[in-house]
Amino acid sequence: MCRRLRSAIACIAFAPGAICAAQTGSSVSSAEWVVERYLDERGLNDLLSTELERRFDGASGDERTRLAERLAGLYVEQMESAETPAERARIQSKARALVGAQGGVNSPDLTIMLDRATYVRAESLAEEWRVRFRDREALDEAVATFQTVADELDALARTAHRRVQELERQQDEGRRDDELLSRLLTDERRRRSQAFYLAGWCNTYLAEMAGVRSSAQAALRQFGWVLQASDGEPARRDKFPERLLTFEHVARSAIGVAVCYASLGQPAEAIAWIDMVEESEETPDVVRAELAARRMTVLAYTARWSELADSVDALLRDRGAGGLTSGEARLLAVLCLEGTSRSQEARTLRRTLASIGVSTLVGRGELTQTLDLARRYGESLVGERGFVGLHVRGLLAYEAARQAHLESGRTTSEPVADPAIA
Repeated sequence: MCRRLRSAIACIAFAPGAICAAQTGSSVSSAEWVVERYLDERGLNDLLSTELERRFDGASGDERTRLAERLAGLYVEQMESAETPAERARIQSKARALVGAQGGVNSPDLTIMLDRATYVRAESLAEEWRVRFRDREALDEAVATFQTVADELDALARTAHRRVQELERQQDEGRRDDELLSRLLTDERRRRSQAFYLAGWCNTYLAEMAGVRSSAQAALRQFGWVLQASDGEPARRDKFPERLLTFEHVARSAIGVAVCYASLGQPAEAIAWIDMVEESEETPDVVRAELAARRMTVLAYTARWSELADSVDALLRDRGAGGLTSGEARLLAVLCLEGTSRSQEARTLRRTLASIGVSTLVGRGELTQTLDLARRYGESLVGERGFVGLHVRGLLAYEAARQAHLESGRTTSEPVADPAIA
C-alpha cells in the first residue's frame, strides 16, 4: 500500500460519523467504508482504485461483485484520462485481469473501452503501414488484432441490440418507469453504436490490408447501424440524413463505407460517399482534413489513375503555395509506386504522380522520408539536382560503400583496402 494511501487511512479510519458494518448490513469495516467515501468524494481515483484492489483480492459474495463493478468504472475513467500510452497500457492490463478474474465483472462498458484501446494501437500500426513507415511485421500484428477485436465488438453490439429491443418492448407496454427506461435505452443504444462503429473500422482495415471481401461486407452492415440504415442492412445514401454528419463518428463511418466499397471494387459508390462527406456543410473540420488522403486511396485502389491525377491537380490549384501535406505526399508516392496499371498512359500517370509526391517531400526538406523512399524504391526517385536529392544520393552511396567494406572482411574500425570501395 502506498504511503499516501496509508496516511489517508490513518487520518480518517476512525473519523466521527463512521458507518458501522452492522448499520450497513455489510461485512466491510466502518474504516473501509469511510476510506472509500473519503477518496471518492475528493476524486482521488488512483488511491481509490489501489484501496479497492486490495480489498477485492480478499472479498467474496456480494461485496466482491460490488468492488468489481466499482473498479470497472474507475478503470474506464482512468483509461480515458491517461496521458501516456504506457499509463494506458498499465490500466488496461489491470482491467483485463479484473474481467478475467473469478467473481470479476461482466461490464460491457469496460470491455468496449479495453477493445477500443487495443484497436487504437492496431489502427496506428495500420496507418503507418499504409504509408510504409512500417513493414510486414506491423501489418501482420495489426491484422491479427483487428480479427480478434472485431468479433468481440460485434458480439457486444448484438447483445446491446437485443437489450434495446427488449427495453423498447417494455416501454411500449408501459411496464416500467419511463424515466428509468429512457436512461437504460440511452445507455444500450450508446453501447450498440460504439461497438458497431469500432467493429466496422476493424473490418474495414481487414478488407483494406488483407483483402478480405467478407470483412468489407460485414463493415458495411456494421456502419449501417451508425448511419441510420434498417436493422442489419448496409447504409444507403438516399436514406441517410446528412445533418448527422455533424457528429464526428458518423462522418468517419461514412468514410469507412467509401473505403469498403473501394475494397469491393465499386469505385463509383465509394467516390459518391466521399463526395457526400466533402460537400456537406455539416462535416467537422477534423474529418474534412482527411478527405484528400482518403480520396487518393479510393482512386488508387480502384486503378482510377486519370481521376487521381485530376484530383491532385485540383488540390494543388485550390491550396496554392500550401500544396500537399507531407503525409499526403508520402501516401501519393507509395500508392503510385506500388499500384498497378494496364496501359502505358496509366503507367506514365503513376510515375508523374509519384514524382509529385517525392518532389513535395524534397521541397519540404523531408530528408528522412525521402531517404526512406529512395531505399525502398530506388534513388532515381529523388532526382539529380537540389540539395536534398544530392544529399540522399550521397547517403545511399555511403551506405553501399560501408556495406561493401564489411563484406570485404574488414571491421568498421579498419581502413579500406580496396581502391574501388574507397
